[in-house]
Amino acid sequence: LEGYQARGLVYVGLVHFTKNWAARPMVGRGSSQTIGLTDEGRALVDALNTLGILVDVAHLNRPGVFEVCARSTAPVICSHTACTAVHSSPRCIDDAQIKAIADTGGVIGVIFVPAFIGPDGVDAVVAHLEHIRKIAGVGACAIGTDWEGWAYYPSDLDSAEKMPVLTEALLRRGWT
Repeated sequence: LEGYQARGLVYVGLVHFTKNWAARPMVGRGSSQTIGLTDEGRALVDALNTLGILVDVAHLNRPGVFEVCARSTAPVICSHTACTAVHSSPRCIDDAQIKAIADTGGVIGVIFVPAFIGPDGVDAVVAHLEHIRKIAGVGACAIGTDWEGWAYYPSDLDSAEKMPVLTEALLRRGWT
């Protein structure tokens, strides 16, 4: 970890769509709704905290999210997700998870993928941000586009040059 940190590593996602030695995903191969972190996963969280590297719970299953939030001595992030209360998807997190992440001082990044946020593009992103703000405060709100080229993105938010569209939508809704 120290070598990667020296090269710029600032956060680590514990799992993606396949279970690994540290954790289980919320969906995908080896997913579990009951098994949290492994012993190695707990040691990884501790090591990341010691080094000042953020723990990212995106893709982590619900028990794992709560375990990381309870264990971490530093803010926890969920870099790219959405809210089940706004749009039901297995990749979204619920209000209790939002609160747990925010209680660590962490943030929740809203993804731009319609399968996870709903079909309404920028309006859907704003709805998820407003829900996070309602549950945990504006300090817990972040943008987590997940632009890496494989997914479908709404036409009004399919590239960085369109971020002013999101800014304008937030301003219209009273955000500063």
